[in-house]
Amino acid sequence: TPPRELKAGICQYGCAAADAKWGDSLKVTINATVPKDLTASVHMKAAIKVNNVLPFDVDCAICGTDCDLTIPIIKKKVTIKMPPCPIKAGPYGTTTVAAIPSKDPVPLKVTAAGTVTLEDTTTNAVIAAGSIDLTVAP
Repeated sequence: TPPRELKAGICQYGCAAADAKWGDSLKVTINATVPKDLTASVHMKAAIKVNNVLPFDVDCAICGTDCDLTIPIIKKKVTIKMPPCPIKAGPYGTTTVAAIPSKDPVPLKVTAAGTVTLEDTTTNAVIAAGSIDLTVAP
């Protein structure tokens, strides 16, 4: 089955919804204009609440080292391979394909909502910001 596609950067005001099924592959494409060279001092930070209570915070360098995190509730460790540094200023695009498990590992409705930012940790300047609002159901 070809992967379903999610594309960031093609919706002027953000995409209202995306849909995927258990057992699908999900192809995620990101297209952006990088305003300046990005080094390991730029971090991807996420402040997300799972089921409106459980915190899921992420703080990873945007390049140069892998991003290791643990998914709440199921306690699954995930490593996201980050690109080498620096990420040069100008047009930037990347695509990745992720496999969604064939069945729900937690057969409950789970929600996740919060913010995601790119922040220069040397100046505390926010380079980009967005939000996530996700529902996973059996």
